[in-house]
Amino acid sequence: MTTELRTTERSNATFWHGGSLNAALSRNEAIERRHFKLWLTSIDVIEKITAAAQWQRSEELLQRVSDRVRLYVDTPAFEEAFTTLTNEHVVLISGPPGVGKSTLAEMLLLNLWHQGWTVINVASDIDEAWRHLQSGRKRVVFYYDDFLGQTSTAEVQKNEGAGLAHLIDRLRRGEGEQLLVLTSREQVLNEAAHGLDDRVRRLAADQKRVRVELGDISRAARGRMLFNHLHFGFEGPDDRAKLAVDDRFLSVVDHPGFNPRILESVILGRSHANIHTFYDALFTALDHPDSVWAGSFHQLSMTAVDILLQLAVSEFGTLSLEVLRESVPIEDPRRWTPALRVLEDTWIRLTPVAGEVRSVALFDPSRRDYLLGLLPEPEYFQRTVARLSSTRQLIYLKRLAAHRADNHSTSPEHRLDRTYRELVHDEDALVVALAKRELRTIIRDEARISRQNADISAGRTPAAGVLFMRPVHSNRCTALTGLTHLCITSREPLAASLALLQDELTVLIADLAASGRRDTHAILTLATRLAQETSPEWAINAAVSLTELAFESGPGSSDLQIYSNFSRWFRDEVYPSGQERLREALDNELDYIRQQDDPETMAAWLDEVCGVADEHGIALDTDDLEEYIGGLPRTSDGAGIQRPTADSCVSPDDNSDDQLRALFSRLRVSGS
Repeated sequence: MTTELRTTERSNATFWHGGSLNAALSRNEAIERRHFKLWLTSIDVIEKITAAAQWQRSEELLQRVSDRVRLYVDTPAFEEAFTTLTNEHVVLISGPPGVGKSTLAEMLLLNLWHQGWTVINVASDIDEAWRHLQSGRKRVVFYYDDFLGQTSTAEVQKNEGAGLAHLIDRLRRGEGEQLLVLTSREQVLNEAAHGLDDRVRRLAADQKRVRVELGDISRAARGRMLFNHLHFGFEGPDDRAKLAVDDRFLSVVDHPGFNPRILESVILGRSHANIHTFYDALFTALDHPDSVWAGSFHQLSMTAVDILLQLAVSEFGTLSLEVLRESVPIEDPRRWTPALRVLEDTWIRLTPVAGEVRSVALFDPSRRDYLLGLLPEPEYFQRTVARLSSTRQLIYLKRLAAHRADNHSTSPEHRLDRTYRELVHDEDALVVALAKRELRTIIRDEARISRQNADISAGRTPAAGVLFMRPVHSNRCTALTGLTHLCITSREPLAASLALLQDELTVLIADLAASGRRDTHAILTLATRLAQETSPEWAINAAVSLTELAFESGPGSSDLQIYSNFSRWFRDEVYPSGQERLREALDNELDYIRQQDDPETMAAWLDEVCGVADEHGIALDTDDLEEYIGGLPRTSDGAGIQRPTADSCVSPDDNSDDQLRALFSRLRVSGS
């Protein structure tokens, strides 16, 4: 970098002080952009990221990035991941827990954001990625952390594997205007590749070409990681001076249990009386990783424990603050804030970072690992089940129990299936109580949304910035999808649950018929769950009614992909008219494509529509449309990815004891 500056600035300077270096960089923005470590650690950049619209629905992700960027150590894996993303438009970063998969992915996202790309976190909603693709939006990078589940493939939804595989295929065949960054734990990826779910198995196996595997961290990189943690974890010059000459850092670097996540927890997450107590704590954690979380957990109040357990059995370890308050009620509401503050930045993250808190998330998957390992213990299991707030939580709990039972593990944390069978004596009553609790909350919210929609229609409230534009009944469809799943997969008949489902479906169908706005994705997903050969007749009739309502609403091509999830039995024998309704919907999609003017968007959209048609044996006449799209002028906005120059990358050869001592001696300089 200094060589480039000397050339452009016509300077022979050997040393650059902070002022002259910053001034030179401000006059040479291209050099600064190429050397991304210059701006990755800038406070101004972090503030811009936090305020930027390009980081959509990613507040929790933003907070993580802000915390991690100062600790980042550049390694050759960044160049490999960047090259893969550039060439394939998709990159999958895999490795063991705590090795730095998410951090590497986040550095890729930061680099792309700095080049003007929009970052969208779609971990909880793959359909949002499809909506952005259909809109034709360019220079978009989607991020899916732990795409096969944080702890196991039990977290992957039934239809999500197919949708994600199709998305990956679409992006790889595209022109590089939309990108996808995925991460997965190594053991979860291996489990998926050899699992029973064919779609998930193929999804895992097919990603070898785009995979960047993080294995053992080099000694030089370990040294730099430890140095960064010590630099930011100890502010006092006396402590830093002692750490600079204490050779115990060599034992940490060479410890077989070395893990960046443990460094973060012990160095940044705790206070230490002196460097001796610090090293005692660090070596204990490296020798016994579970002790990192156990010591802290057993000091928590039961309110804090209940909060953590509810997060552990929730999708992606996240819940809204409103739902969490209802799940963990306490007599004195004033105790709620202290409980959250005790957990903040050690066990949980609160988002947004500033202003009124809206959601709570577990700090990282390693905390979730520990909490899920507690569930086989009767006390923790009963406390968790008693406070569940949604059918999705119970579904996840049952999937996890069945998954661990299928693996035939004898370790204590894998006895969840036995605990479930021993302690849940009346599953029917449990499901009914949980579904009613969830539906009460949803119906209350629907009433509020209806009032707000009425105010908008009457001009009493401006529509701009409103967060409830999703159709009113979406959450109810989702809740009944969960109830349906529990009813049809239970080991025992759930008579009361089925009766509740029948009553609620009758009400829902009537409400949807009277509604002007419908979520066709949620409706079709519910219908596919109901349309089973073993389902009662009323459930199959409800599936037909829901599918009709969805087709009346004009489903898009991404919604129509769900129609493929109906069994051949349902499509051929129960609802044969669906084939013609599907053709009409696809023809409507062709009309919508003709109204576009961007040839790349039109071609991608047409490819998606033809894919649905081919799957169902429907012949579409698209020759004229393809010819029209081919004749449209193509424009290029220079949206390619600019390759960063990472000259601060740690060389694997910088690993001798003397070189590490030279590195750590800089702690004295940084502390002065």
